[in-house]
Amino acid sequence: SFGSVQLFWGGALIMWSAARQTLIAAHTAESELYSLAEGHLMGKALRPTVAALMNVVESDIAGRLYCDNAAAVQLCVLEAGSWRLEDLKKLCDLMDPYSEPNNE
Repeated sequence: SFGSVQLFWGGALIMWSAARQTLIAAHTAESELYSLAEGHLMGKALRPTVAALMNVVESDIAGRLYCDNAAAVQLCVLEAGSWRLEDLKKLCDLMDPYSEPNNE
């Protein structure tokens, strides 16, 4: 699978990553979850820089995580799922405090 993540600030692209994923995904939703996890980590790493540039505390910086795959979003939202996705559900749990799933 091939994954791509873009970070925008004020409408401008400021960071991106695109590469072949090293883990083998069983389906597209799983591949999308890997990309969501990478995007979450990139956003989390960028928050201190944005906070410093805006001269605010880091907790005042809000991030949004977008995904165009409804199945991947549902895997994070729904409680039930296959045992294979348990590790991915843990990734969803880590992303939860930072941003809420958004189907836009």
